[in-house]
This record gives sequence, C-alpha cells and structure tokens, in this order.
Amino acid sequence: MRERGSATPIPVHMVPATTAPVVPAPASAAPSLAGPLAGATLFALLASAPALAESERVTCGLNPPQSLVVIAGTGVLGEALVVGIDNPLGTQIPGACTFLIASLAKDSPTPCGTTAFGLSMHGYHVPGELVVSLDPLDLVGIWSGAPWAGPGTPSTVQLLPPDDPALVGLRIDLQGLVIDPSGAGAVVVGATEALRVTLEAASSPFAPRFEDLEIGARELELDVSGSPTLGAPALSESWSHEDPSPLTAFAAASAVQLVDANGAPVAEASGRHTSIVGARRIVASMEATAVASSALFDHSARARSELWVEFRLVERVRATLAIEACAKSGLSQGYAMLLGDGSQLFNATATDGATKDAAWKGWLEPCAYLLIAGNHSLVQMQDGTSDGSLELELRLLHAADANADGTVDAADRATFALEFALGTPCADMDGDGAVDAADQALFDLAWADGAG
Repeated sequence: MRERGSATPIPVHMVPATTAPVVPAPASAAPSLAGPLAGATLFALLASAPALAESERVTCGLNPPQSLVVIAGTGVLGEALVVGIDNPLGTQIPGACTFLIASLAKDSPTPCGTTAFGLSMHGYHVPGELVVSLDPLDLVGIWSGAPWAGPGTPSTVQLLPPDDPALVGLRIDLQGLVIDPSGAGAVVVGATEALRVTLEAASSPFAPRFEDLEIGARELELDVSGSPTLGAPALSESWSHEDPSPLTAFAAASAVQLVDANGAPVAEASGRHTSIVGARRIVASMEATAVASSALFDHSARARSELWVEFRLVERVRATLAIEACAKSGLSQGYAMLLGDGSQLFNATATDGATKDAAWKGWLEPCAYLLIAGNHSLVQMQDGTSDGSLELELRLLHAADANADGTVDAADRATFALEFALGTPCADMDGDGAVDAADQALFDLAWADGAG
C-alpha cells in the first residue's frame, strides 16, 4: 500500500451522476489516464492485492440495511458498477439530495466506522456510522445522484473504473448520503450502510468468471423448545435470503433462549452466517451453538446455517477450494461439497468433536456446478452443548496462476516448469489428458496475458 505521506492532497468536486468525478490526479499517482475519464486516475492509488471482484458490507448495523445496494455490475475494470442509494425508513422527504462517497479501504481489526449523532436515518436520538474516510489522501471521489424518489426507489450512481492492469486489487469503501436541506423530514443527513468493493481484472479468456450464478439459500435457523408435559412454548428465529446478483454479501446473527418459571435459561441456540459471493470467489463463515441446561426436564435446541450456490463455467479454469470445519462438541457437523456435471468433486465433513481441514487445487471443466456448505448443531437431552463452525473459500484463478497465490508472476513459471517436468495433471493446460508442447505454448500465452 502507498505510504500516506507520498501523495499530495486531492481536491474533490461534485459532478453529475452520469460522469466520473472531476478530480485531478496527484503528482505521484500512476499510471496517468487521459481523456474524459481522467478523474478516475485516483483509482490507481492502491494496486497490489489479489485480483478478486466482490462486495462486502462493512458497517456494524447502525445504518439501515438495503440503504446502499448493488444494482448492476461486478466491480470489473472497464465495466460499469451501478449502486443505489435509498432511505428505506422513509424519514426524509422525496427530492432529497443523494451523494456517493468513495475512499481507499482501511485495514482495521473491526469493520466498524466512526459513530456520530446527526448521521442516522433513524433520527437524531440514534447514532449513525461513517465508514468512508474524508481524509484528502484517502478520498477517491464524490458523485451526486438523482434526487431521492422515496423508500424502495434507490437513486443510482454509476462508477466506471478504467481498464488498467495497475488497478487490479484496488479496494474501495463506498457509502451514500441522503441530505434534505429543507429540514422538512425527521432527518436532515442520513448515512447509508457501506460496501467494500475489490476491483478485478477485465474479462480474459484465461480468467473465466462464474456464469449464471444463483444463490439457492443463504440462511440461519434457530429453534429451542421445552418439555411438552410442561407446556413450554417453542421459540424459533430464521432468515432466508436469495439473491442472483453476481456481487453480493449476506450476514445474519442472532440467538433465542427459553427460560423456566423463575427466568433461568433452560435451552438456547445461537448462530452466525456470513457469505460473500463475487465474480471469481465465494467465501462462507458460519457458527452454530445449541445448549440445554436443565437437569430436571428434557429440552431441545437446534441451530443451522446453510449456503447453496449454483454456477456455470464456460471455460476451463484453475480453482482452489479450502474448508475448515470444526465440530467442537455434541451433535454438531460442518460440511462442504462441490458437485459438477453430476459428479462429486470435493467433500469434507467434520462431526462430533472432530476438526477437518481440507484443500483442493486443480482444473474445473466447463459445466454446471453446485456448491453446498453448512453447519448444524443439535441438543436433545437434559443437559448438554453442541457447538461447531465452518470456514470455506472457493476461488477461480487465472490459468497461468500455477502456484495459486492470486497473482501471475515469475514464481508461476517456476511452478509450471516443475509440474510440466513431472507430467502432473496441473500442467495439462488444454485438458486433453496429455502434458506436451501444446500445454507449454498455452501456458506461455496465458502467462503473457496475466503478467501484463
């Protein structure tokens, strides 16, 4: 990352939503971009990270959900990314001004921003959260959107990062503001939630993306119940989220608790689900805990989190899949499975106190795929705990990324040379079952594409 002292302050000017921000590039920024998109040169302030396009929510829940959404696009260089700014609470009047702020993403131990009153869409009595940095050295740009039309009708802003290889891996935080200068509504300034977007390389035949992406279910379900003879009620909470967007994130966390007549807890369940689906990466993180704590009567508790993703590949592509499943105690289970063209390509399961670390690297052929992952915990007894977790990541790699580190460089040449000499399947670039001169020629073409 560029040192903070190496760039000059950047003046920022408001511009119409249909254009890039008119912001002169700092003298030390590179590369230089000419023409009408010159203002987007600021995207070049950070350019040294794995090439992944994705979006994740980085606020801590103070600002309302669905106040900043991805309308279209996948964060790929040279392709438009359209986001929508909304006040789903309706605490401002239609016609309010909308703005989108972009700044360089900060490395922070927590995703939370700066908490302050006067920024919340809930009202002045509730603090809001500012995630983007307004430091001139961090600021990428400010865009103005169309006047806000009312709840459920987001004002759109279009970003168009230039197709420049130096910008691959750039991480930016995006956050919207809805401002009602008339003061006619309950809120004057309302901040949206934030999105962190990582830009990825433009489309290439050597770097395929997920096609026809569909998320069948991303959900968290919790249930607890008491002994039927006592007439204790069953309590449950559940979320289910489906979203076909190729650039999307989902997070849910909660707990339910059953108490006896004295208010003492007798059964509880808690869970957390976070998943990020990008153009070339799928990440999931889950926890599920179930507890029954009465020595006198039977109680049950169940926590479940699941992820299903369907996608298609139209080109042969290198890929990695890694899972860490930990069934910490009781009747818990963590699992992940990848199915392709009717066959099981990967399966890892941890049950009843076991831990499973599994990884796979190889080629995925053009076909339809289904990725299934989940974490379950169950207690059906008088006293016990069931606890488990799951971490999963599936990445599509550039065809020349032989060592699977997310970049194409000289180290990949060395890795491929060894694989080629040994005749391993990883060196079979064309997928014909033989490792020969044609594979070496294809790797050379792919390496030239990826290394720029």
